[in-house]
Amino acid sequence: MKKQSSDKGINPRKYIARYASVFLMLCIFCLFLQSPAMALSDSSSNLSDSSATSTDSEQTGTSEFSHLIEVYFEDDNYLVASESIVYSASSANNSKELVLWVPENADIIQFQVSDMTASTTATSVNYSRKHDFLYFSSYGDTSSSGMPLLYGIRYVVHSHEEEQTFRKVISEEGIFEYPVSRLIIIVHHEDNEIPAITSVSGLPLVADEVISDMNYISYAWSSPQFNEFSITLINQNSGTKTGMGYNYSLIMGIILLIIVVAAALFYKKNDSGNISDLEDLYEAELAVLAQIREDRNKKKLSKEEFESLNKKHNENALKIKNKMEKLKKN
Repeated sequence: MKKQSSDKGINPRKYIARYASVFLMLCIFCLFLQSPAMALSDSSSNLSDSSATSTDSEQTGTSEFSHLIEVYFEDDNYLVASESIVYSASSANNSKELVLWVPENADIIQFQVSDMTASTTATSVNYSRKHDFLYFSSYGDTSSSGMPLLYGIRYVVHSHEEEQTFRKVISEEGIFEYPVSRLIIIVHHEDNEIPAITSVSGLPLVADEVISDMNYISYAWSSPQFNEFSITLINQNSGTKTGMGYNYSLIMGIILLIIVVAAALFYKKNDSGNISDLEDLYEAELAVLAQIREDRNKKKLSKEEFESLNKKHNENALKIKNKMEKLKKN
């Protein structure tokens, strides 16, 4: 698994350097959307019981401008997760209670708040913990410099399961229901691995935007409609899997189509006098090529798989085309 720096502390400047433009644009956009009507709509909501045992759902004035989650699968026994959140609250004050979900078995390394420019020293966040929930007071919407506040938490999750999985809840009915304007998930992985992100029901979650680099993939959603997700790494050399990675069931469908075409070629290879049969075979090869290109565009085939299949069926199509041209000349 991919190793990260031995420094386990949160470095606000790291996230600011990488995502400052995204956070700032989202904050400015959302500030324009906050009309007086929105601010007044929940003015009658009171803060729920401050104990860690329960939190009333009357927190509709709170929302998230942006929520960034980075996951490092370290080895078979644990993973490291970092979250960076910019909150907005309609009448926020220092006594406003916020809730954040982290796995119950997670060891929290650091939880801090700072402004977006990191011009002030990061402050440790005081929190109480009840099972999977962290309860902490809001430090307001902005810092003294007027910049939005960035909450950063880093924790380690231990796992002894055969298939290591990272589970995250971003909204829990009756406990915390914060609308998220922008959710970004970054998964760091090895060259032979691909992430599979699924919903609570096990269905693949399709991101609005996907950016793939050599050892990480970034997924982004605008106003995500799901409340929970899981991330699992899939080895590309393993058997059939489903998720955000390559859909091996579809690959098997392509292979089946290839077998059908190959069988047709085998039984008809000696029938050199029937141009219509050759035309049918040529169209079948073109259909296979079109399917291969479509699956590559949708990232259902790896680059190596695409190049191998594309080369093979281009050669088959060219042979059939040449044979048809010879027959037409005769």
